[in-house]
Amino acid sequence: MTAWCTNHIRIVARPSAMASIKERCKGVDESGELAPFRLESIKAPPTSEGDELTRDIDKATRGNPMRLALVALYRQTQQDLPDQNITMPMDIHLWRLCHWGTKWDVHARTTKQGEESDLLWTLTIETPWSPPIAAVQALADLFPEAGITLEYYEPSTASAGKIVWADKGAGLLREQHGHPENFDHCAEDWAEYVREQKEKEEGDVSDED
Repeated sequence: MTAWCTNHIRIVARPSAMASIKERCKGVDESGELAPFRLESIKAPPTSEGDELTRDIDKATRGNPMRLALVALYRQTQQDLPDQNITMPMDIHLWRLCHWGTKWDVHARTTKQGEESDLLWTLTIETPWSPPIAAVQALADLFPEAGITLEYYEPSTASAGKIVWADKGAGLLREQHGHPENFDHCAEDWAEYVREQKEKEEGDVSDED
């Protein structure tokens, strides 16, 4: 069962840059509908697999111990389970994790747009298991004149964080990761999640009795 990570994105930019950002981010979702925010529009995967994809993965992992460990784990799993009836699109899966930060694109049906003007754009998206930090980093690199904030929350792993990319080409300004109760944007949701899990556990015990 997939655990969905909730991501709040806030972008501030001049009108001309904002129009370009929205144009870059929009794309077609898995159902064929036009969507305002698609990771593949920000950073498109290579069109061919095999050696080209492998080289791109290797390039993305250089100097990044966490990505290197992830790639090593997946490739070892592929070697350990050669005869198992398991579908594991290893290379494209790894490419997405390295370049998007998550294994699939945005959950289209849950995308919600918030405040929107010529200078401000806010939206909430869901991604599987982890936040799309690498994809938003790529967007910040494409538009260094914009100020971008990503706040994420994934309750099943008790993880949350806030990353801020400053405008005017200043790059990464602040990055924080930790427990959900320590972040204003998700503390209430986390408390509600804990209550629901406790009630579920108590109900399971009652059913057993």
